[in-house]
Amino acid sequence: MSIQFRTNPIGRPCVVGRLCMVLIVCSCLLESIVVAQDVEISSSPNQEVLDIEDPLALSVVRDDCPLNPEDNPAYYRLLDLANQQAPNELTDAAKKFTATRKDLTKLPTFVDMIRNPKAYRGKPVRLKGHVLQTLEFDALENEFGIKKLYESTLFTEDSQSHPATIVFLEKPENLPIGGELIDRVTVSGYFLKVYWYPSSDDRTRKAPLILAKTVSVRPVPSASTGLEGPVVYGAIGIVFAVLILGLILVQRSDRKRVLAAQKKRLDENVPEFDEIPKTQ
Repeated sequence: MSIQFRTNPIGRPCVVGRLCMVLIVCSCLLESIVVAQDVEISSSPNQEVLDIEDPLALSVVRDDCPLNPEDNPAYYRLLDLANQQAPNELTDAAKKFTATRKDLTKLPTFVDMIRNPKAYRGKPVRLKGHVLQTLEFDALENEFGIKKLYESTLFTEDSQSHPATIVFLEKPENLPIGGELIDRVTVSGYFLKVYWYPSSDDRTRKAPLILAKTVSVRPVPSASTGLEGPVVYGAIGIVFAVLILGLILVQRSDRKRVLAAQKKRLDENVPEFDEIPKTQ
């Protein structure tokens, strides 16, 4: 039995159909790509809105934990904000905000920061106290070109022996690096978070973290400055008057002594007028 091959009358239409299916699939793929691009383009404005709503990247910051990489954007943006803002404007804003918080909570500023860190996030604060230690360290790579940073532990009157950590860009000359006690320190900066840190007694403690351009150290009044005033000038006048009076008395005493000596010599050497030759 011979086998004969014939061209299938529907073979050609099947090839055409397959080509049509391929074209349809390709068209669908192209349409999907275009739609995806449209979605990506349309979502860009929304992303910009999110950035505008959180320009300092504070939404990712968490309290009661160590500093972590997620804090870095907010960390350096607040430092740059403090650097760009006029010092008097920052100080005024800090005074106004802390006064508002005290009226609201009736709490000291340090205690309020520890208890309500979210209310302080990214807000200006002003603290006064004494510093026990100041460090210098290299900054991480950041978009603002910040290369070097300083850190001081600041104790305030209401901190109950717990320090606040101050990180700043510029160190004043009268604030030495090291563990020296420096009093009369003031800082205006931005609150980032309450963070955990290892202490010297091998315990984990927490402190508010303030980011600032610099700190201010008021010089201790010198002894000469403390003695100035009307009382001192009066005392100097009295001393001067006593010296003059003493000089006058000494002069009078010397004069009396001289006169007495002269009188004694005159009494002891009475002139003999009989021995005076008579004139011709």
